[in-house]
Amino acid sequence: FANPRTAGVIALTTDLEDAIIDCKISDGTSDIFIATKEGMSIRFNEGDVRGMGRTARGVKGMTIAKDDIVIGMEVFEKGNKDTILMVTQSGYGKRSELEEYRIQSRGGVGIITQKTTDKVGLVVGTRKVKATQEVILSTDKGQNIRMKVSDISVLGRNTQGVRLINLSEKEEMVTSLAVIDEDVAGIDVVATDVTGEEVH
Repeated sequence: FANPRTAGVIALTTDLEDAIIDCKISDGTSDIFIATKEGMSIRFNEGDVRGMGRTARGVKGMTIAKDDIVIGMEVFEKGNKDTILMVTQSGYGKRSELEEYRIQSRGGVGIITQKTTDKVGLVVGTRKVKATQEVILSTDKGQNIRMKVSDISVLGRNTQGVRLINLSEKEEMVTSLAVIDEDVAGIDVVATDVTGEEVH
């Protein structure tokens, strides 16, 4: 990457049916967290991933089911106390402590990070967040809602979460984005408080 080109450079070789969904900088000693739309996740030490050339295909981070896809990843440095935010299609979400996720070997099937049901839907986004931050939740109808991270319940990983926002009929969440206590230029948001109770 030291010699950039106008058209860019290849960062990773992918198969036709595959795509890059995220990219993060790490320090070589961190833990990697990967989550899927079906609510599965894996945490492994990045030391399990050997160094490769820029155009290499890479190694398998997680084994996923046939119809599942990865929706996000995070890098947790040693001693990081951030929580993991999960947001679902139907406007439900939660935060979970990193300690809820044991370190596993790279390439495994992982463990449940979010119960996905007809009520809460599939997972659409995951972020590591601080209690001092705020998040903006976006829907497929163009609605953006901002809320304090501290208002989102910290729950066990194998739970459905709480309702974060009320959606109209056929409206779905599309993404979640952590922001640091300040307005995001160019995005109109509606501030809201989380009032939902945990779904069982």
